[in-house]
Amino acid sequence: SVSPDGQVVVFARNHNLHTMTSEAYQQILDARRGKDGDEADEAEEKIEVEEVQLSTDGEDHYSYADTARGKTDLEKEEDREKRKHANISWAHNSQRFAIVRRDQRQTGDLWVIHSVGNKRPELETYKYDMAGEEVITQRELRIYDFATQQMLTVDTEKFKDQQLGIRIAMNPTRTSGSQTARPSYISGVKAVIGTGSRFVLWTLRQVQSAYCSKKN
Repeated sequence: SVSPDGQVVVFARNHNLHTMTSEAYQQILDARRGKDGDEADEAEEKIEVEEVQLSTDGEDHYSYADTARGKTDLEKEEDREKRKHANISWAHNSQRFAIVRRDQRQTGDLWVIHSVGNKRPELETYKYDMAGEEVITQRELRIYDFATQQMLTVDTEKFKDQQLGIRIAMNPTRTSGSQTARPSYISGVKAVIGTGSRFVLWTLRQVQSAYCSKKN
């Protein structure tokens, strides 16, 4: 994820958040250009760039990385040290970002057998909430501040097993004489929670004096 000012790139590696400069990111893009698959990955691995680790508490099923389905257990283990996308939301001044992290450490497993295209069937294990289960996925809102180099966990506890997400405002942008709209970075990223209803909870500007109120 590239910062709005284009200076910093945030990504995940081995479940934790890291950063690199935009110049380092451009070196990686140049190395991968014109290549696909393993060839592109091998070209990227040859590029040595400086990375700064932002978090240390990421782990299996409690990760800062996106957890996309489709890879076998063996493939996931082989890819553990590779850079991965982190679904963060930036403040417009690039000084902070927010991320919702899922805790699935106590969630039950489900399985898929990958039999097509493999010499032998391979197993994919993933976490899945089943209806009626007592323990399901929990979510937390975390905000990183580059000025203080600190990550804080926002106290969002309101409902049992609540859903938690981040909403980005849509600002109108005029293009070719017609009014259009596109996502934009804002300094007040709002988190919303709810079980059926939505509630305004926090903004990045108000993190020191945040409020919780029902949204009509």
